[in-house]
Formats: sequence, structure tokens, C-alpha cells
Amino acid sequence: MKTLLRSLVSSTIASLVLLLKPIGCKAQEAPVNMNILASVARSCQKDATDPNYYKQMDINPPDFAQAQALQNSVRNCITSRYHYSLLINKYPWLVSTGDILPNYPGSVSVGYIGSNGGSTTLRMLDCVGSKDPLSEECRAMMYISQVSNNNGSFDYLPYVCPRCVVAHNEVSGSQEKILQGFIQWFLSLKIPQRRAINAFLGDDAKAYQLRAMLFNESQQAAQRYEEIRAKVEQQELEQRRNQLLGQ
Repeated sequence: MKTLLRSLVSSTIASLVLLLKPIGCKAQEAPVNMNILASVARSCQKDATDPNYYKQMDINPPDFAQAQALQNSVRNCITSRYHYSLLINKYPWLVSTGDILPNYPGSVSVGYIGSNGGSTTLRMLDCVGSKDPLSEECRAMMYISQVSNNNGSFDYLPYVCPRCVVAHNEVSGSQEKILQGFIQWFLSLKIPQRRAINAFLGDDAKAYQLRAMLFNESQQAAQRYEEIRAKVEQQELEQRRNQLLGQ
């Protein structure tokens, strides 16, 4: 496992040099921000492969003895951190809007709720208007209280905000407390800020489109990373073969 980890770290660090360079025509196919990708790739390569990173949140790390688990961890981390970076680039004022729980920023909750793409009807305004986190109107937002997705692999919250996971654990994963915190946080915002968040988390066509755009670009960024990593690993393999043959 250590050999596999060192190999992946080595090849990906080398690939970061290539991240800011076009790769043939593919560089023009997706609107990936290569500066953001380079930054999150560096941080994810460090954090997502470190068992101690998960232990600080009191969650079990992925099984790094399996190559696929190692690669999936880095990929999920890149997808999540890239998505959050896009959100903050679009709404930089979000970072100063306070917390929904102690050490759980409202900005992270917005990113988490909106990270599933554009097809979900969230009923965010209905939920806030009900002021009842257990109401039918809040049902579509219940997954804000989750830490992992259905197949058990970690996604947004552990990779974007470890202290949010700790805050989540301190309320025992209570959907009611977490959603109540979101409702109170949203109502504390200025009207223009509420409108901007509704433009992202709302249920009209433009909000769907915006969520889908951020989601798709984040997926494309992770795919670009995988392509570059695979290319660099192949180059390293060919170089070792040539060295053995004295070429």
C-alpha cells in the first residue's frame, strides 16, 4: 500500500506542472479553471490520502490497500473542493455570513445543498418559510445532515470542511438541529443575499441550470485530473522501460 501511495503521490505532483498547460484539443472542451484545479489537486493529494486526515473527524478512512479506493478519495476530494471554490468565486461574500452551527459555515451548507446537480427540487424557500425543519417542505433538504453518500464513500462535507463534520457529530447528526440552524442563518441574511442564494438553490430553470453548471464543471475538473495523472504515469512507465534498455 505504501508503494502504491508513493507512486500516486509522485506521479500526481509531477502532473501538477502540466495542469496549467493545454493538452491538445481537449483543453478547449471543458470550461475547467486550471488554477483552481491545480490548487485543489495539491491539497487533495495531501489530505485525501492521509488516514490522519479522517481520524481528526472521527471517521474511518477509506481502505487505501485498494488502489481504486485511493484514487476515488482523491477524485471525490477534487470534485468537492473545486465545486466549493467555484461557489465562493461566484459569491465571495458568502464566507462572511456566519455559521449555521458553531464551526459550520453557512457558505459550506449552501455548497453542500447545491452540489447534487440541477435536477433536484429543493423547495428551499418553502422550507425556510415553514420555520419547521421537520416539515414536508424541508424533506428535500434533509441530506444536509449526511456525511457520506449512499455507497459509503465520503463526499462534500469531509473534504470541504472537516470542522463541519465535527460540528455535525456534536449534535449527533440531528437533521432537526442542522436544518434549524440553516433556516435561522438564512433569515439573518440581508435581502439581496437571500435573493442571491435563492438564485442558486431555488427551483426555477435558471437555478437548476446554475447548479448543473457548477456540478458539471466540477466533474469535468476531476476527469481532467484523472487524464493528466494517467498520462504522466504512462510517461514514467515508458521512461523506466527505456532506462532498463539503455535508451
